[in-house]
Amino acid sequence: MKNPSITFISAGAGSGKTTRLTELLYEKLISGRVRPEGIIATTFTTKAAAELRERVRTLLLNRNEQRLATLVAEAQIGTVNSICGTMLRRFAFELGMSIEQNVMDEQVSMLQLSKAVDEAVGPGDIDLLSRLSYRLGYIDSQTRELKWKDHVKSVVDLSRSNNISPEKFDRFARQNADDLLSLFPDPLEQEPDKELLDAIAELVAHVTSVLEGPGRTVKKTVSYLEHLRRFEQALRHDTYSWSDWIALSLDEPQKKTLQEHTSRVRELCIAVARHPRLHDDIRQYLERVFDVARRTLVIYQQQKLQAGLVDFTDQEARFLEGLQRPEIRKAIGEKLDLLMVDEFQDTSPIQLALFLQLASLAKETYWVGDSKQAIYGFRGGDTQLMQAVLDFLPDGSKEVLDSSWRSVPSLVGVSNALFIPAFSQHLCASEVRLAPRRDEHPSQPSFQHWQLGKGPLREQYKALASGVEMLVSRGGQEVFDKHDGVWRPVEYGDIAVLARTNTHVQQIAAALREGGIPVATVQPGLLQTPEAVLVLAGLRRVIDPSDTVSTAEIYSLLTCKEPEEWIAERLDYLRSGSPSDQWLESGEWSHPVLEELAFLRSRTPLLSPAEVLQAVIHVMAAPVHILSWCKDPDEARIRMLNLDSLLPLAHQYEQECLAGQQAPTLHGLLAWLYRCYSDGLDLFPEPPVNAVRVLTFHKSKGLEWPVVVLCDLDQAGKTDHCVPTVTSLTGVDASDPLRDRFIRFWPCPFGRNKGFIPVRDVLESTPLQEAAAYARQESLRLFYVAVTRARDCLVLATHSRSGEMAWLEEVGASCLVDGDEGGIHLPDGSFLPCSRMDCTLLSEHDTFSRERSRPLHWFAPSSSPTQRLPEQVSPSLQRSSTPAVVDDEVLYGSSLEMKTEGSASRLGSALHDILAFGLIQRPVYFRPQAVERMLNAHGVAGMVAAEDLVRQVQAFRSYCMDRWNGADILVEVPIQQRLSTGQVLGGQIDMLLDTPSGWIIVDHKTGPAAYREREFRVMEYIGQLQAYAGALEQLTGRPSKECLINFLAAGVIATVSMKRD
Repeated sequence: MKNPSITFISAGAGSGKTTRLTELLYEKLISGRVRPEGIIATTFTTKAAAELRERVRTLLLNRNEQRLATLVAEAQIGTVNSICGTMLRRFAFELGMSIEQNVMDEQVSMLQLSKAVDEAVGPGDIDLLSRLSYRLGYIDSQTRELKWKDHVKSVVDLSRSNNISPEKFDRFARQNADDLLSLFPDPLEQEPDKELLDAIAELVAHVTSVLEGPGRTVKKTVSYLEHLRRFEQALRHDTYSWSDWIALSLDEPQKKTLQEHTSRVRELCIAVARHPRLHDDIRQYLERVFDVARRTLVIYQQQKLQAGLVDFTDQEARFLEGLQRPEIRKAIGEKLDLLMVDEFQDTSPIQLALFLQLASLAKETYWVGDSKQAIYGFRGGDTQLMQAVLDFLPDGSKEVLDSSWRSVPSLVGVSNALFIPAFSQHLCASEVRLAPRRDEHPSQPSFQHWQLGKGPLREQYKALASGVEMLVSRGGQEVFDKHDGVWRPVEYGDIAVLARTNTHVQQIAAALREGGIPVATVQPGLLQTPEAVLVLAGLRRVIDPSDTVSTAEIYSLLTCKEPEEWIAERLDYLRSGSPSDQWLESGEWSHPVLEELAFLRSRTPLLSPAEVLQAVIHVMAAPVHILSWCKDPDEARIRMLNLDSLLPLAHQYEQECLAGQQAPTLHGLLAWLYRCYSDGLDLFPEPPVNAVRVLTFHKSKGLEWPVVVLCDLDQAGKTDHCVPTVTSLTGVDASDPLRDRFIRFWPCPFGRNKGFIPVRDVLESTPLQEAAAYARQESLRLFYVAVTRARDCLVLATHSRSGEMAWLEEVGASCLVDGDEGGIHLPDGSFLPCSRMDCTLLSEHDTFSRERSRPLHWFAPSSSPTQRLPEQVSPSLQRSSTPAVVDDEVLYGSSLEMKTEGSASRLGSALHDILAFGLIQRPVYFRPQAVERMLNAHGVAGMVAAEDLVRQVQAFRSYCMDRWNGADILVEVPIQQRLSTGQVLGGQIDMLLDTPSGWIIVDHKTGPAAYREREFRVMEYIGQLQAYAGALEQLTGRPSKECLINFLAAGVIATVSMKRD
């Protein structure tokens, strides 16, 4: 495909890509060649889309183009999925879709897909897949979980991102098995297990006799004997893995006299590639994985269809499908003046197909990206496919941004010297070389090498913390302040530390915190912080009044007492004979926070889970207590931001329940939060404070910092042959990049570390050679991203052990840790000044001598701090300040039979809706059929008879009309009042009767309540009724004459008499 309308802009790191896009849009709009409504521009993130739109608008306003600046809002600038969503709504009729799309985010989609996998596998599948997964060695080294589910999900994800039909999966399984096993040696006619067991028994006896004989016992020989016996047991009980055979073939006793007796066992083990069962295992595993993946896709699609849901890939696939229809192509082609695609190198195959289709319709197309920064292959990106499409573009259709506006000249020189030769196989020098546009610092070097010692990682990361502290505390290092245009001393917030894995990120962050250095990291662990533990303990106490462990957690965190002290208090309480579960909640032993939580417990049926969590934070005065733990403002900001992050998690839970058509509950919220913790999804927010950023190399893409410290340089990229990948069997067709896409999956049975070494033909095959080359290129691209994040100073932090830095050696950058004291000789012959530091020699005094305990000075010190009131006040949480009594109870109906097990909240919501509907509709429309539909819609069908419910509501309506003849009935009345404290009281009154003499307030209670319970329940809701009455009188100037509670299930209405302040 040679489309002259497509221009590819190659934008290296820091080359001013966003500025160029802004100028391009401005020029097209000013020239009149492009209409604002004729623009489609996709970005990788919503933040990038907002920045691009705002930059274009600002530039237009600065040039007095107010009309165009206003019309920019009509341009479609957003993420790929937001653009697809807009297009699907526009062409919903043509595609047979609803205009309203309930779009799942990635986390909800992952949850639904996991459910689909669980539903797709039967008991037989689980047993077989588990045995095969164990024997083939697919076990997570840390969690010990079997990995067959990961393989199923990978196949599903690849098929969807490449628009591959699941009908091809059976053929894929057979072809993968045939291709892989054709490279193995032919299987033996009989299994060698019995012969191997005999050989092992003979060898065990011989080794044992030697060890029991005269002479010194050699430890390695004893270990070898134990290895033999373990393997023998595993072989007899069929609990071995195929890698066990290889491990035994490589082991040997130390005594040379024994080594000649091991030859038969070694020969049989090393010939494991010919084992018939191994061949069967590989074939069966492929068949099962692809079959489960096929069923998973079908179930996942059915789940979404039934729930009216779509995910991001659905949006892309449906829009791509729509672009094949002539009427849609015509409509888009008439309007599309300009197509711009940012971060083109990170597009998935299905997105690439979309962009090609849109490019064929657009008058002008610009793809902007940098193939050197294509590091998201693990997310489905395919750099080979993208490069093949770019190669079809005409020679004159490429533009290169060749200036670096980010880094100082010496760091730009490092990048040029390292990466021009490194990328020479795929890119010419002009596509890599950047010309520096900044000035160098007048005196300090921009490159540093830190030695972290020879110890374990914990000690190395402690030394790293010493280096960071030294960099900041001594004040010698300067960075350029872009805002003020001057060089100034470096601060914590100017520094980023990059590591290879999430585990190392957490370990580095822990070492920095231990050293008293403020840290910001988007990593899991939020729910382990003291502030989260305090709030979750409060939530557990509200849910379960017998949970005294939560009481202990709350008391210890609020009082900061030592365990010995509060345990002694607990024992004294128990000896007093008081109820065990009411410790600190009532009586002389009570604590005000526990009392408030007990009161909140009675209000939880009226609140959503997120509202309960918010109320817990409020009644515990969590911010006040959390601030008391902090030693300086930065720590306080971080802890308060952690606290603020808990409520969005609760809202996310409620949204997932809504998407899955499930009722959110308090128990469900708590379980969901703990699942987030166990799955590593409780991410810290990134605080806007003066703190060192710690993150992985992958997550640093698109970001920059004045100082960047690179760790884990001794770890080269690993080629994992045991994961599914996608390839094009017949080569890439630029006009149809998804044609003949094939999912290749060659499961390796010998372990990730050994790979296919026992089978040389597999190791030397074209697919594996291509995979290894691809992995090396991906590793090189990742190193390029890492090096180009720094603006003013780049630091390499390495261990001090002898030997090569594997990653640097792999990417041809080992010169960076060589050189003499003065500097480094780069591959192009240039010399780079380098500052070296042995971080292990920094003394504890020099490193952490600064006093970090500063007052929290953003509010005035006070001997008795003022409690800050929440802005929003819920009427349901209000307590009565005056006594009240039940004047009268009237039976207007009969008792309803209801089933509320497990769904009381959903049933209550449904009954409130039905009451509102029945009270304002004419009786002819309020029929059992309509009520049945409403019960079905709420998912509570069968919990109460529709006919009984209609009779009860009609009886209640008749009672009201007889008692307050001529009164107007109002339902679900929203009300909001600003209190004298400045707070805002907001709520919704279930029912109002507007009578000539004033308001009649009715509050519906739908749960069952026996006679003796009702008076107690009335007392619970007095505060809420008082709040409504006071608000009504202030807002309308009319009195509230009566307050009543309608116990629908009992058919009873209670009149409440109370005095109000």
